Amino acid sequence: MYLALFITALGIQLAYWVGLGIGFSRARKSQPHETGGSPADLPISVIVAARNEEQRLPTLLDALEQQTHGSFEVVIADDGSTDGTAELIEARAALWGERGGTRLRCIRVQEGEAETEGLPRKKHALTRAIAGADHDRLVFTDADCEPSPNWLAILARHAAPNGVDDGAVLTGYGSYKKQPGLLNAFVRYETLLSAFLAVSAVGWKRPFMAVGRNFSYTKSLFERLGGFEHSAASLSGDDDLLVQEVSRTKAAPVRYVLDPDSFVSSNAPTTFGGWLRQKLRHTSAGRYYSRTAKAHLLVFHVSNLVLWLGVPVLRIASGSWLGVGLLAVRFLVQRAALRPAERAFGSNDLSLYQPFLDGLYLLYNTLVAPAGALLKPKRW
Repeated sequence: MYLALFITALGIQLAYWVGLGIGFSRARKSQPHETGGSPADLPISVIVAARNEEQRLPTLLDALEQQTHGSFEVVIADDGSTDGTAELIEARAALWGERGGTRLRCIRVQEGEAETEGLPRKKHALTRAIAGADHDRLVFTDADCEPSPNWLAILARHAAPNGVDDGAVLTGYGSYKKQPGLLNAFVRYETLLSAFLAVSAVGWKRPFMAVGRNFSYTKSLFERLGGFEHSAASLSGDDDLLVQEVSRTKAAPVRYVLDPDSFVSSNAPTTFGGWLRQKLRHTSAGRYYSRTAKAHLLVFHVSNLVLWLGVPVLRIASGSWLGVGLLAVRFLVQRAALRPAERAFGSNDLSLYQPFLDGLYLLYNTLVAPAGALLKPKRW
């Protein structure tokens, strides 16, 4: 009986990993040709919500000032900061203006506004910034990020592959900088797998995931969706839940941008506590996922848990190491499916440690992710 259960779990895992590999391949093949040029005149509004980011924001502003794209503005919502964030933005805006460069604006969000509007504070700040944007094509990132100089140019090419913006939602990769230590390796591994799932889902035309630090859609789409009304009950999920709403309503095509110059990097959490708070907040949106997304994620992660449990159970029950063999087969298929993603996202250094990191990933999805969905954090 035990053996049949573990073989079934293996079959489910193999089906998923083969399917994910196919989805990833499809998404790669759908990328616009690099020689297609970039619509340099496509106007873009870069949207950022910032709260107490005086120390980290200068790096982002420096990166935005170096963008090669020809036509864009930057709109930052200062979400009730108690440090010098707003003053920093306004000083930099004046400097950019003196140089005749990109327009930078600060929208000050007062404490308590979000509660009055009935929205989580980040979604309210983003809503204010979107309302103040001059252009229809919106590109989102976070205050602690560092995009490459060609970031906006590449997104413009994907937004308008035929020279005209077709209103698509663009999801991209938010990488973490490599640093020594186990926590950093695991954070980058979990980020790799999340991106792999996101790309594969787009390849199957079933998008369900995005990252807010590298995300783009149009202002007109946001207004058609009723803003964040579809996810007002969730503290997070301004990215995942919006993509799922777009997919559910078929309001716009969704594309994943795989050009390495489009990746947006940031520093990974350096402490376990900081990482845990971040993940509990991020995974809290899981309770509001679509039923289909929930079902697939449940089957995918539970079958993986069952397969791992097969190692000790079969050893104790029958003295057999067959459970190790079943898990090894799964690792081989997973390895083949993940290799293209590792190359695409520059994560080849994680390959050697995959079994160990995958064990930690199992613990994360067994303990942390469900806790985030069940505990429902109250503060950003």
